Amino acid sequence: ILIFVLQCCQAANMNDLHYNIANGDTFNADYSDDREFFDVYTNPIRTLYSQVHWTQHGNIPLPPEIVERFSGGKVMAITGYEVDQVMQSGDDEVSVPITWAYNHHYYATMVNSKVAKMVLAEMNEAEMKMGMSHGAKTMWQAKIFEEKDYKFPQVQLFSEGNGGEMRRSYHGYPRGYAQLLQSPDTFHIVPMQIDVWNREMTNTTFLPGPLPRNSPIPPSAGYNGLIECPCTDRLPKEWHMTYTLSAEECKGPIIDSSECFSAAQQVIPSTEYSTRTIEDPSVPPGCTASIHEDGSLQATWNTATTIVEASSSNTDRVVGVALGVVNL
Repeated sequence: ILIFVLQCCQAANMNDLHYNIANGDTFNADYSDDREFFDVYTNPIRTLYSQVHWTQHGNIPLPPEIVERFSGGKVMAITGYEVDQVMQSGDDEVSVPITWAYNHHYYATMVNSKVAKMVLAEMNEAEMKMGMSHGAKTMWQAKIFEEKDYKFPQVQLFSEGNGGEMRRSYHGYPRGYAQLLQSPDTFHIVPMQIDVWNREMTNTTFLPGPLPRNSPIPPSAGYNGLIECPCTDRLPKEWHMTYTLSAEECKGPIIDSSECFSAAQQVIPSTEYSTRTIEDPSVPPGCTASIHEDGSLQATWNTATTIVEASSSNTDRVVGVALGVVNL
């Protein structure tokens, strides 16, 4: 279970340590002042060795007394938060050793559910280029029901990119600064957590465990190579290419004749296919496909690098074949 403690508005540090920060000589990174806090727990997380838990935990209600206190448009000033992974040990709640469960990353959101909700949204091109969501095309995001000029935020996001160092990282703000949130009532979190606990370990002392063949991390490294996310060799992988027709310059050109002929058959249905390789400057360079009146298709790979305008107007319908995305 991950636990978030939000310092919302007299609290010692939840994680029993002093946070070391660069300007610690002039800034007090302890929460032992006049601020208050409340706890939020995720759903239980159950995994086996090497498994990755990476899922949205749904709508987690804030404590009822917090919801009541800030209802009716009241604004919460969040001045920091702390994170821990905990488990039950008898009647006590204790921290999960980092040698057992490695938190790769997380992001959490708190919302006013009367105004906003979490949705699985398509990512835009800029987000895809940044590698957000690890290559997935969708990502959990907060969506406001009705876009209008709210005086205060209805949604707040908490994500500093912390992984295994999340417990010892300071997530507080300078005096006078806070994340404001109007009438919050619901918490959301998407943790990405890797089970690195070799079950032969009898305490928190690290003991190497099995790794995929392609992991470069030796047993003497002092940490489990699974945290580097090596690919497993136990799941079969098949690579396929996706192609598209293009009337403009190809963004991802076909690189050779064999790929050209395969791509043409993939994107243009036909009962009969033929292929040819030429060097003709009167034909577009690279990969083209001619569709004849009888419905047959001829895929052409032209090695010519210059183009001369064709003199005949009685030509077959010709389209270009371009490389699209890679599917795994």
